[in-house]
Amino acid sequence: MKKAAAIMAVFLCFTMTISNIAFAEEGQETEVFLHQGESEGAKDNSVEEDGVKSDKDVENVQENGTVTEATNEEKQTEPGDERTEETAEAESKTQSVRTTKSVRSSQGREVKDYAEFKEALKEAQEIADSLPEEEEMEEYTITLTGNIYAEEFYNSTSSSLFELDNGVDVKILSKAESKYTIGVNKNFSGSKKNACIFRLNNSSKLTMENVILDCDGKGHFGGFAVNALGSSNVVMNNGTFITGAQGGINAPVVIKTRSTFVMNGGEISSNYTEGHPIVSGGGAVYVSNSKFEMNGGVIKNNRSDTWGGGIMINNAEFVMNDGIVTDTCGTWGGGIYAGNAVVTINDGEVSDNTAVYGGGGLAAVETDNIEIHGGIIDNNKAN
Repeated sequence: MKKAAAIMAVFLCFTMTISNIAFAEEGQETEVFLHQGESEGAKDNSVEEDGVKSDKDVENVQENGTVTEATNEEKQTEPGDERTEETAEAESKTQSVRTTKSVRSSQGREVKDYAEFKEALKEAQEIADSLPEEEEMEEYTITLTGNIYAEEFYNSTSSSLFELDNGVDVKILSKAESKYTIGVNKNFSGSKKNACIFRLNNSSKLTMENVILDCDGKGHFGGFAVNALGSSNVVMNNGTFITGAQGGINAPVVIKTRSTFVMNGGEISSNYTEGHPIVSGGGAVYVSNSKFEMNGGVIKNNRSDTWGGGIMINNAEFVMNDGIVTDTCGTWGGGIYAGNAVVTINDGEVSDNTAVYGGGGLAAVETDNIEIHGGIIDNNKAN
């Protein structure tokens, strides 16, 4: 079923002020709120931070990403070359170490603490940096065998605890049936809680499975989990929990500048963001000039003091194939706020959400490209 006019008939709420989807038209209040005028929250004044992958001098790189060198026997000795046996033996040992490290790098590694986690990320980044620009990196898997609590921090949104750049492809998961946490050492005080955990740029990719990202933030920028920029990709699979963002202007998941967020499972819950009346919002997810595809999982118990108690889609695309958005609260759009966006709902559930002004389930501003083919939108309220 296409267009807002068809949607209004489906979710009309008798004479009550409760609304599931609200479009605001001048002089008319319905379940679906569509406002065609200027919206402060529908503009993204953020600066794009994507970049171009820099050229690297690459020597002897095979297709599988491992670095090899010719053996001493294969190298021709120039006249007058008087290398000793000790020198040749030292070179052989060095080559052996390089080859062993490369094999381990191509497969990933297990890590038990912060120091090992940083080393693994560094190793993955070195692989990405060594590849020709036209070659994509194979996924590097980091398996957690313990909690990862950062022992250092940054104080601005442009920095993070961990950065992925230049096309690096990393998957993080907990070993066996365990579920380990990545976050900030709770013994820190003051402004330590202002940083995001992961920042991606330049076509990088992060896949998370069976881990907990604990934002634990109470500073101005709130401490958020993921900030994806520059055509990067974030994939959230089953068993992943993102929680703990408190009182900052950013949602715990921020997807911008032609990036993609795919949520296949897991949960984003118990987060609160003050938001910003112009550039940010979303109690759980903020998407700008990018795409959010929700195939499963739960977004619940989140709150935003501005746009979108659960999700804010700003000049971007949202596709919901499955999953649940519930028990969230926002000023406009209790569950979902769409500003100048493309929204497609094929299945899933948007229920029991609350908006202060309009669109208990979904508020659409300057958005008339909405398609609802299935799913449940029910029991949402607009005060």
